[in-house]
Amino acid sequence: MHYLWSVPIKIIILLILLYQQMGISAIYGSIIFFIVSPFQYYCSRQISRIQKLQLNVSDKRMSKTNELFMGIKLLKLMGWELSFAEQVKKFRRIELDYLKRDAIFVAINSKYLFL
Repeated sequence: MHYLWSVPIKIIILLILLYQQMGISAIYGSIIFFIVSPFQYYCSRQISRIQKLQLNVSDKRMSKTNELFMGIKLLKLMGWELSFAEQVKKFRRIELDYLKRDAIFVAINSKYLFL
């Protein structure tokens, strides 16, 4: 509860001290920081969400691959290797899509991080 009143006061005091040291550039930097911060927060949330989805798909792909290796004799006997291979490829395509989305958000986020 004390953070509700103490954090804004700390920010104001720090900005005043920063202004005394750096001049007007401290104000410009602070404005840019406050403008870019919500966007970076959004990008970070998206990265986290995409990584969770990608890990779920990766787990499904690995379990399907393990299932394929455990029953390789049966798969060869019944001729199911192509259908199982397609299932593994489908999960890999989904996983690669999530990895691509993740890379895009990381690139966007890091661009604004070094503004």
